[in-house]
Amino acid sequence: MKQCPPRSLSCKCRRWIWNQQCAVSVPLVLKSDLVLQATLEQELQEARYKEEQLHLGNTTLQRQLERLTEEKEEREREAVSCYNALEKACEANQDLQIQLEQVLQQAQDPNSKGNSLFSEVEDKRAEMERQLKSMKRQHESLQKQHALTKGEQSTSTETPAGEVSRSCSRGRIST
Repeated sequence: MKQCPPRSLSCKCRRWIWNQQCAVSVPLVLKSDLVLQATLEQELQEARYKEEQLHLGNTTLQRQLERLTEEKEEREREAVSCYNALEKACEANQDLQIQLEQVLQQAQDPNSKGNSLFSEVEDKRAEMERQLKSMKRQHESLQKQHALTKGEQSTSTETPAGEVSRSCSRGRIST
């Protein structure tokens, strides 16, 4: 706090001293106010920057939350779909298990006819084997007939000496 100049001084002197004191203190007050104001403005700018960063971070987190929520819902739909497919597969498995048990029971039953597919294949194989044997016999018979026919044709054109040699080779000697 400023002190007033003593009363013993003249009025002009007192005013001059007072003005000098005030002049010195005013710039100090202004200077400290300016420094304080600059500091406050800097703090305000920093606070605004932090607020902006927090706002951007908040926006980013909200978008990420929306994206993750959508992904979660999609995966929940997939899980429900997979669960439904699993239930259907279990039902189909149970049906097939029942059918398998029935087939196994029929296979163990001695009165059952047996597996018709294998019996059909076996029947066809036996029939083809019979046909093959029949064709072999027929082929041999035709070869013999051909040989005889060929032999008869060649004997009619050959000399009697050729006939004798053929007869000898057959085991029939005619004298």
